[in-house]
Amino acid sequence: MPILHYKLKSNDENVNLNNEIHAQSFILRRIMIQQIPITGGNTVNNGGLCCSPSHMSGLELVSGDNSNSNDILIAYDENIGSHSIFYDQEFDSETVPRSFNVKTFKFDKSSLAEFVPEGADPSTHPGKIISVDLFFQFASLYNYEQY
Repeated sequence: MPILHYKLKSNDENVNLNNEIHAQSFILRRIMIQQIPITGGNTVNNGGLCCSPSHMSGLELVSGDNSNSNDILIAYDENIGSHSIFYDQEFDSETVPRSFNVKTFKFDKSSLAEFVPEGADPSTHPGKIISVDLFFQFASLYNYEQY
């Protein structure tokens, strides 16, 4: 099974793939978060993240909290620097284009998530995200139905 992987290093990340992926089921399998642990009991991203990938443009999730129907919610402990979270969450998707955008918000969606600024010394930014890696499993890189 092929895997779609992309790494987010900012709260407004443009992702460029080698080729587009035809419409099919995608299963969110894993999310890895690298961050600078918080100190002093404060919170930076309100205990998690909310990722909104533009390649998921259909009604993938229905929620009573008025959230975007394509939000991926990720809860994690901001006191720990490294997280590997496993999922088994299936999404139908339109064609994933070669280029798309992912916006990342704080867990409560009050504002964009806080990442370590590019080129900055991470140790001076407690609680901020270094990177988020998302891994989706899907069936095929090729659309055999067109042949």
